[in-house]
Amino acid sequence: MAGEVNDMKKSPLKSKTPLKAKTPLKAKAKPKKRKPLEEKPLTELRKIADTWFSKYVRIRDTDQTESGFIGKCITCSKTGIVAYEDEGKIKFNRGWDNGHFIGRDNWVTRYEEENNNLQCSFRCNNMRSGEYVKYKAALRLKYGDDVPEKLEQMAEEQPSHTYKHSREELLQIIEDSKKTISWYEQTS
Repeated sequence: MAGEVNDMKKSPLKSKTPLKAKTPLKAKAKPKKRKPLEEKPLTELRKIADTWFSKYVRIRDTDQTESGFIGKCITCSKTGIVAYEDEGKIKFNRGWDNGHFIGRDNWVTRYEEENNNLQCSFRCNNMRSGEYVKYKAALRLKYGDDVPEKLEQMAEEQPSHTYKHSREELLQIIEDSKKTISWYEQTS
C-alpha cells in the first residue's frame, strides 16, 4: 500500500477536460429603474417600514454624544454605542435591535411606539427571547404601570390574522421614520 501511494504522487495529474479560454467580459446591463414606494407590493413595503422603524426606535432610545449615539438595553441595562455619524449619515452598529414586547408577528402592536424599545440583540433579544418578565417591568418604569397590560390587551382583542396595515399606514411609518433619522443627521 505504501508503494501505491508513492506511485500516485509521482504521476502527473491528467485532466479529462481541457481548460477553456476565458470568455470576454460582457457589458453590464443597465440598472433597472426603482419603483416609487407607492407602487411597491405590500410585502416589500412592510420590509422597508420594518427597516426604517427599527432605525427610528434605535435612535430614539439613545443619547447623542461626541463619540456617537449611546443607548441602554431596556431589559439588561447594557450600554454601548448604538450608532455613529459618518460623513453626514448615521451608521448603525451591530449588536442592537428594536426589541418588541409583544412579538413582531402581531400586526396590531408591531409599530406601536411603546411596544418597541432598544434591546441588545445577542443576549436579550435572541438568546433570551426578549426577556419577557424584565421587559414588562421595564415598560412599567418607562411608560407607566398600565402599558404592558394595554399592549397585551391590544394583541388579544385584534388577532394578527385579522389585521393588516394599509399601504397608507406603511408609507406614513416610512416617511415619519425617515424624517426623524434625517433630523438627527442634520443636528449631529
